[in-house]
Amino acid sequence: MASSLFSQTTYGFPQFMPQLEQPQFSSSVADLKRDEEIGKLKDLITKLSEEVNRLNSIINKMGVGMGMSLSVSDEIVVLRTITRAQAKREIMDLLDGSDRLYYHDIATALKLDLEEVVSIVTELESEGLVGEAN
Repeated sequence: MASSLFSQTTYGFPQFMPQLEQPQFSSSVADLKRDEEIGKLKDLITKLSEEVNRLNSIINKMGVGMGMSLSVSDEIVVLRTITRAQAKREIMDLLDGSDRLYYHDIATALKLDLEEVVSIVTELESEGLVGEAN
């Protein structure tokens, strides 16, 4: 019997069966696997960041206990990826509820890229939606 590129399924309909040496995944399956791996990596980054922050806190407490300054000032912040429109809304909401904020304060509070915050605030100022602090 000659090899056929079609085989019967359990439902009796022919199914195309190419002869491949290695199984090939459709792009959607590959995308799902990639997205799953990215999700796992993001979770790991978050856990590692929390652990670094916890250890920094312990170092700070040890320094206070010994009467020394052992503080570690850097804190790991995992930046969020959101649309520019969403970032604008969140920045405006944050500015509405505060008297005076610096770019760094906004970036830290919203976990956004500092350069993007500066760009958005500058745009909001030029549109007259927010004013520069006096």
